[in-house]
Amino acid sequence: MQFPQSLTPVVRKPAPLLEKVRFRARQAAGKFRRFVLANIQTEKADELLSLRQGECTRCGACCKIMFRCPFLIEHAGAPQGEIYSCGIYGQHFNQCRIFPLAPQDLEEIEEPCGYTFIEQPKADKAQASKR
Repeated sequence: MQFPQSLTPVVRKPAPLLEKVRFRARQAAGKFRRFVLANIQTEKADELLSLRQGECTRCGACCKIMFRCPFLIEHAGAPQGEIYSCGIYGQHFNQCRIFPLAPQDLEEIEEPCGYTFIEQPKADKAQASKR
């Protein structure tokens, strides 16, 4: 038996809007996590930063998580790596100074980042989870 086109069952993927909402929720949770680590649990932040490698490429991606930071300055026509700068650099927020703090932070930006993370040794992971 063949169904008319209007009655054919449709298998749907998650709506793009739903995926966007999930992505924004992860970004919001990440912003809160970084705020706590940067301002309250600073020793834990230092441990996490010891696993970070690379350098900032000044892509501005971290300044556009959820919304564009009002202090982000865009220099139109500038070469790659000089397009963005911070209007309050030197007095910027702790959580800005430490981005990215953990590998999961790289999943919250929509552009490649100059930072990577080394794998934490298993013995250290077990010790860290007890804290």
